[in-house]
Amino acid sequence: MNRILITLGAAVCVISSAASAGQGLQQNINFMARMPDAKLNLAATMAGNVIGAMQRCRALRPTEDGKAIIAVPSLLWDGLDKHLTPNPPKFKRAIRAYEAAYNKAVRRRDDCQTEKAKYPRLYR
Repeated sequence: MNRILITLGAAVCVISSAASAGQGLQQNINFMARMPDAKLNLAATMAGNVIGAMQRCRALRPTEDGKAIIAVPSLLWDGLDKHLTPNPPKFKRAIRAYEAAYNKAVRRRDDCQTEKAKYPRLYR
C-alpha cells in the first residue's frame, strides 16, 4: 500500500514539475494524442511493467526517466476523465495496454535483477 502511495506521489511530482516548467497538463495530453498509436501503447506498456515491477520489488527505485514513464497512466486517465483528449478511443486503448502490462508484471515470478535488466535506464 505504501508503495502505491509513493508511486502516485512520484507521478504527481513529475506532473506538477512539468506544469511548473511551462508545460501544462493540456500540452502533455496533446503531445500524447499526437503520438502514433504504437508508440503510445509502448509507453503505456512500459509504465505498466515499471509500476508492476516496483510493486513486487521494493528495492527498485526509478530514475528521472522512470518517473516520467510512471506519469503516463495519470496523464491518460486525466485526459479521459477531464475530457481533455481530442481522441478518447486512442487513450482507452492505451489504458487497456497499461492495465494488461501491469497485471502481467504483478503476477510475474522473475527476480528483481531480471526486472531491472528489462529497462536498465528506468531504475537506479
